[in-house]
Amino acid sequence: MGRRNDLSPRQRETLEWMRDFIRRNRIPPTVREIGAAFGTKSSSVFDLLKALEEKGYIRREAHKARSIVLLGSRFDQGTSSAGPGRGQRQA
Repeated sequence: MGRRNDLSPRQRETLEWMRDFIRRNRIPPTVREIGAAFGTKSSSVFDLLKALEEKGYIRREAHKARSIVLLGSRFDQGTSSAGPGRGQRQA
């Protein structure tokens, strides 16, 4: 399993956002939802997810929506350091 300091600021922010999303919605986000939350294209999200997977922070199945699984119990605890309103949609 990777260490927290091996993450870029964007990777850390996205990982924490995904953890919070899963807590709120009880399902993992899609690539489109992650992209919309951060204002990035799907191709950039795929690259980011690949890096998180290679570092051992997530697992996912290819060609399947909502297949992101956060690895390690530390993602089930604590609070997000994402800024207020970051990655949150308004109803």
